[in-house]
Amino acid sequence: MPLVRRVTRVKTLLILIVAALVAGLPNAALATSSNAYQISVTGDHISVGISGSLFQNITTTSPFNLTIDHSNSTALTQDLNNSLRRLDSQVWVESPSLTASSNGTILTYSLNFSVLGAIHCEVGQSLVTLAKNSLLPNPSRIETVTFQMGRAQISPLQIEQLVPNLNLLDFSSLSASLDLWSGGFNTDSQMTAWTSHVGFDILAKISINEATGETVTSTEEAIYSVGATLTAPGFASPKGNLVYFGSNLLEPVFASVIIVAFAAWALTALADRRLTRSRRLGKRRK
Repeated sequence: MPLVRRVTRVKTLLILIVAALVAGLPNAALATSSNAYQISVTGDHISVGISGSLFQNITTTSPFNLTIDHSNSTALTQDLNNSLRRLDSQVWVESPSLTASSNGTILTYSLNFSVLGAIHCEVGQSLVTLAKNSLLPNPSRIETVTFQMGRAQISPLQIEQLVPNLNLLDFSSLSASLDLWSGGFNTDSQMTAWTSHVGFDILAKISINEATGETVTSTEEAIYSVGATLTAPGFASPKGNLVYFGSNLLEPVFASVIIVAFAAWALTALADRRLTRSRRLGKRRK
């Protein structure tokens, strides 16, 4: 019987972790503490690391320790493959490992795996190539290349240094305390919601003088935005990362860093697109 309980707990944990990867925005309703959710893109694969902890004293559970590695990870690999292939049928998972433990009140977990076969966004490499425009076969044809991040103009060297360090699913930028988020009470749903949106916008403008005398101007833009929403029942107000409900009791509900890992996935959007590419006739050089 204890073995059955343990398997049930492990299955529940796996469902929670997979839900953080592929599901929509959940309705959060319990207290959580520090965690991390990191995804990094390397040459031929994507490395995923998810770790977190959960505190609850609503019910009593038995302590346990769990380790899954290459020697016993067949079921975990299959579950991850099934979940990720809902998003992309061509990907597969390698080298998964999962550790989890609980003392009955605090549960911690760490999940790591690699994803192969994904279609990678090449915005980073494109920007690096533009930043190194002096190495292009015919650099004399390029009249100007300018970069902006937000409203500030930055140099090609800064772009070259910045792009390799972009970690698109690092949600630490949402770690501002909850009372700094925008929010309010919805009379229809009788819920209070807070939202936060951050990100960056890199703009590259390129003007090229064609041999025909035409000036071709193009604008390339990489937009990254990430947002999170926290919803609480009834009328509530935040102070730091604590939430006051209608009573005078102070309840530690959420830390914003945790909101990031469990809620922000559904609202994360990466747009690497060409906004405009217009050809404008320029004055011929005299």
